[in-house]
Amino acid sequence: NNNNNNNNQQRLCPSSCNNDAPMLLFSTTAKNQDEEHEEEEEEQHQQQQQRDNDTIRIRIWKALSSGEEMSLKQLGAAVGERRLSDLKDHLSHVEKQARTLKNKSQQWRERRGLDTSTSTSTNSTSTSSSSSSNR
Repeated sequence: NNNNNNNNQQRLCPSSCNNDAPMLLFSTTAKNQDEEHEEEEEEQHQQQQQRDNDTIRIRIWKALSSGEEMSLKQLGAAVGERRLSDLKDHLSHVEKQARTLKNKSQQWRERRGLDTSTSTSTNSTSTSSSSSSNR
């Protein structure tokens, strides 16, 4: 136990001090934990900003990218769109995008939560069938 405390401490002594001078001991564990916590908070903040910056159509893509079918009402709740008429308009555009997935860049697909390692026709089919059944 005493050994662990020594491992987490550093000795500070000016270069001009001799071995008889008292040394200041401080713990680096708390500092490291604070830095890690700050990094985690910053990462979470950046992820939230990305979600906030996502357009309604990107949020639709992300909601449908799992391939699970959902009703328009469920989709609206998932993407934060309460007006079903607006959601239908956006969904229509997403369906058009799905038809041309093979022409979309990898970055475009990644931003929408689509699996870029498999064939794009699989994603197109599952997205179209999910959205078509919700009409």
